[in-house]
Amino acid sequence: MAVSVFKTFISGETLTASDLNSSLTQITSNGEDLGWPATKAKDFNSQNATDVGVLNSDDTTDTTSGASGSIHTTGGVGIAKKLYVVGNITTEANLVLSSGQGIDFSATSDVATMTSELLDDYEEGTWVVEATTTTGSGSPTYSSQLGLYVKIGSTAFIQGRLAVTWASRTGNIKISGLPFTMVGSSFCAICVGGTSDLAVTAGQSVVGEVESGAATIQLYLEESTTGSATDLLNVAADCPTNLGINFEAFYRVA
Repeated sequence: MAVSVFKTFISGETLTASDLNSSLTQITSNGEDLGWPATKAKDFNSQNATDVGVLNSDDTTDTTSGASGSIHTTGGVGIAKKLYVVGNITTEANLVLSSGQGIDFSATSDVATMTSELLDDYEEGTWVVEATTTTGSGSPTYSSQLGLYVKIGSTAFIQGRLAVTWASRTGNIKISGLPFTMVGSSFCAICVGGTSDLAVTAGQSVVGEVESGAATIQLYLEESTTGSATDLLNVAADCPTNLGINFEAFYRVA
């Protein structure tokens, strides 16, 4: 009865509010085509303050495609309220979130000093590794400037390979061009995988840190005997002609 009354409604005939509400609450997934006309749009609103429009389905079969299951449509679906899903969500396309939105983990337990439980960003790509110095003139030349990055939430993971010839550059050395600025009042040491063309003595090595509130890495010369890294890496003193360095780091993004 419910399906026949529903068909009568969508075909354009006049029904009372009582007929419609009675029909909607009786519709079940009995396999009958409701025959909705493709050219017609209908609004199903509550007929009074106490009525609630509910469409129920008794079919418990899992959906295996976009054209199967209890309810399916060849068009889009707009939902103005929350969507509550008991089972898993399977999609054959990307899950696209609006800008500023993400995955909310607020239902999980927290550390007392937690500040956010929203995973709101993922990005990966390349960046151009550059070297800057505090003094001198001319432009350095590069034989390698490879940079890779992955950003998950507010954390950036970077890798870089730099091979540079200084020309007339002098002074202390920084690596610049990082894809993101580091958050202020923070610190992050880099891991140096290898260096070349250094004019240093045995026991000395290059270390560095991402600078707070900047998109640069300050390089230092560390003494292995003392563990001190107070000397800034300098063109004239430590690598007067060339510098090669491989490194990686991860840091919080501003």
